[in-house]
Amino acid sequence: MTSVPPISPYFDSAALASFRELCAGQPFFEALGGNVLQYVVVIDANFAIGDLLHKHRNPDRPRTAAEEVIASSVLRLHAPRWLDVEMTGSAIPQVARDRGIPENELQELWAKYRVQLIWDESLNTPEAFKESSNPKDMPYVALQCTVAAAGILTNDKGMERLGGKPLRLDFVLAIREYARATAFCVGVRFGGTMIGWISVAALVEGVRALSSLVTRLPPWGKALCLVGVLVVVLHPKLRARVLDLLGDAWSAAELAAPELQRLIVAMQEKQQEAEVARHKSVLLVGGGKT
Repeated sequence: MTSVPPISPYFDSAALASFRELCAGQPFFEALGGNVLQYVVVIDANFAIGDLLHKHRNPDRPRTAAEEVIASSVLRLHAPRWLDVEMTGSAIPQVARDRGIPENELQELWAKYRVQLIWDESLNTPEAFKESSNPKDMPYVALQCTVAAAGILTNDKGMERLGGKPLRLDFVLAIREYARATAFCVGVRFGGTMIGWISVAALVEGVRALSSLVTRLPPWGKALCLVGVLVVVLHPKLRARVLDLLGDAWSAAELAAPELQRLIVAMQEKQQEAEVARHKSVLLVGGGKT
């Protein structure tokens, strides 16, 4: 069999969020898209500051990996209000001084970044955890328990000792890979189904319209229609023209066939990529809740 060159049309992973919303309460669409993964996770200050520094170094990139998976709805990222206090009051000023970055630039980046988070207003101070060995990190651990999160995005090695489940950048990269591959598969499935629906619906409506038109015609009009059909059937040139038109349609379908085959091959590859990435993310979480 002739090998088919790969094809890789781009589907923005953020489309998954729109698809998830469309599927809500619609069993057919849910079956079409499959069960799209979604993780509930908490973020702490040192991971957030790392994302801000990445954005500052790469102003041409619209989203970090974490922001991309938030936009895709594969990640629901929670934060205690204490994170905002810690970022604006200590983390950003300290990093700005240490790295020679204007503080207002990081504060502006943070103002845009934080609107993507889901905030818990009750955990706005570590005072309730002053008996802990590290009270400043306890609001994140407490929120992990409150929202039954899979873990905490952090670079803090001590988070686990406090009872938190640390998740690193490799987890974010795994679910980003999953989101991108899944967006491709869902886009192809959904797009193909809608095209099929539109084509079938157009055909059905066309037949209905034609049938309705013919039934409303007076007897002499119906007779003319019959004569017209007979003329096409019996007249060699007209019959040949109709067959040519049908042949053109068939040729177009033949030309499209290789592209369709490439798309099917690409979707199979993306399905495998999505499954590998999903499996990796589950291992990194340790089989915990998504």
